[in-house]
Amino acid sequence: METSQLDFLGELRRTHTCGQLRASDAGQRALLMGWVHRRRDLGGVIFIHLRDREGVTQIVFHEDAAEEVHKKAEMLGSEYVVAVEGTVAKRTAETVNPNLPTGEVELVAETLWLLNESRTPPFPMEENVDVKEDARLKYRYVDLRRPHMQRNIMLRSGIFGNRNAVHDALHARGRSRLSGAKPRAARLVLRSAPVAAAFQAASHGERLREIFSDCALLPR
Repeated sequence: METSQLDFLGELRRTHTCGQLRASDAGQRALLMGWVHRRRDLGGVIFIHLRDREGVTQIVFHEDAAEEVHKKAEMLGSEYVVAVEGTVAKRTAETVNPNLPTGEVELVAETLWLLNESRTPPFPMEENVDVKEDARLKYRYVDLRRPHMQRNIMLRSGIFGNRNAVHDALHARGRSRLSGAKPRAARLVLRSAPVAAAFQAASHGERLREIFSDCALLPR
């Protein structure tokens, strides 16, 4: 797959998340950002599933309507980071995807920004794919992108939004000190803490690799 020059994000801002659009949004313009989850090339039409932490939306690129955008979409691969702007359209009855909350609509692409390329991931991002534990640990920064791991991170963020709250819950001997929190709060923190720690470690590792060009000097 040939490479392409990356686009700058600049002042670009999304209008919706990838789990937000519904049939009632048909006809509206939208700008989505996320990872390329899946891609199907049918010749004159390319479909991708665009994923962020909120969900997945189908994007369609029509060669006869936007030739340059379609040509750019031909270069997309799994886990590429993109932004797409276009018009929300209802799917036909036979193409509705009942497995997706956004399955009644698709975004007809008019503009495509390629924000980052990606190597082929070490394992698929789908939840129903069984991945060996050693692979998940080795590529923890990839594992944290998987939907169920994203939900764990959001669960932790939603219940305990700051370090002081987490500290209080962990030292409350089973009693939550957070106003309005349920008695299970401390247990939920303990369940989600390894995810947060792994996310921090992965982030620090990526930062170190940006600073030091000789990655052979860094621990694996």
